[in-house]
Amino acid sequence: MKKFFFLVGGLTFFMSSTTLSAQNQNSTQESYDPIFKIVEEMPMILECYGSGTEKEMQNCSDSKLATFIAENLEYPEQAKLNKTQGKAVIQFVVNKDSTIQEIRIARNLADGCGDAAYKVIEKLKNSPIRWRPGHQRAKPVSVLLTLPIEFKLPN
Repeated sequence: MKKFFFLVGGLTFFMSSTTLSAQNQNSTQESYDPIFKIVEEMPMILECYGSGTEKEMQNCSDSKLATFIAENLEYPEQAKLNKTQGKAVIQFVVNKDSTIQEIRIARNLADGCGDAAYKVIEKLKNSPIRWRPGHQRAKPVSVLLTLPIEFKLPN
C-alpha cells in the first residue's frame, strides 16, 4: 500500500493588519465583534500555551496542527488517479470562545483536494483539540487564520 504525504505549509499563517467585521445593514449602530487577521497574541492549541517562549508555544501549536492534518487528511481518489498535487488554502475563524467557525476554501485545488482540506478542518472543529483564542490588548478576540495545505504524492 502506498503512503501519501500531506504537508502543511506556512503554519505561521498569512496575516495582515486589517480587521473584518459583520456590519449592520441598517444605519443604526449595533454592537458586533470584529474578526481580526493579526493580533498581539495569535490563537494556538491550548495544550501548548505556557510551554515556553511565545515562539516555542507557536511552534508546538503548529507541530500539533500539522500532525493532526497529516493523520486525518484523506487524499482524494480522483486526485491520486490524476496525480494532482499542489496547495489548497483554507480559512477559518478561531472565535474568542475558542470555537472554530466560518471554514471556507480560499483557494481550491482540482480533483477534490480543496474539499478534502475543508473536511480535515471540520474534523479539527469537532475533535478534542481545544484552542486558546487570539488576544488583543489582553482580551480574547476572534481571529481569521489562513492555512495552506499541500497535497504531494510520493515519487
